[in-house]
Amino acid sequence: MIVDLERLYNRTYSAITVDKGSAAYFDVRFEGTGIDVYFMLPNNLSGQPPNDEKAYFILDGETDGPPFIWTAQNTSEIEYNQRIYSKTGLHQSMHTLRVGLPNATQETQDYYLSFDYALVT
Repeated sequence: MIVDLERLYNRTYSAITVDKGSAAYFDVRFEGTGIDVYFMLPNNLSGQPPNDEKAYFILDGETDGPPFIWTAQNTSEIEYNQRIYSKTGLHQSMHTLRVGLPNATQETQDYYLSFDYALVT
């Protein structure tokens, strides 16, 4: 996969393949009243395994909304700056947002997580 670093926030991203039955997640600790999370979404790139993505969101210990599910398309295009989560109206205080597959034992396939950045308001 050839990633155009110029199209990524700060020219960086973090990615991991999560094997079915495994858990993987990251926490974003922030102070504010809202947060947006952005991913880079690769598709089915030639010669690569599928890059389907799935992420659950746990805000301050509580599941928040349905999971984000991305089924990779049959194209070599990468979709940049894709907002996968948005939350507003929080109390101005410290919060923790957990993003990923924290309990993947029920998953029946591998998934890819490709975090680009988060914006806090």
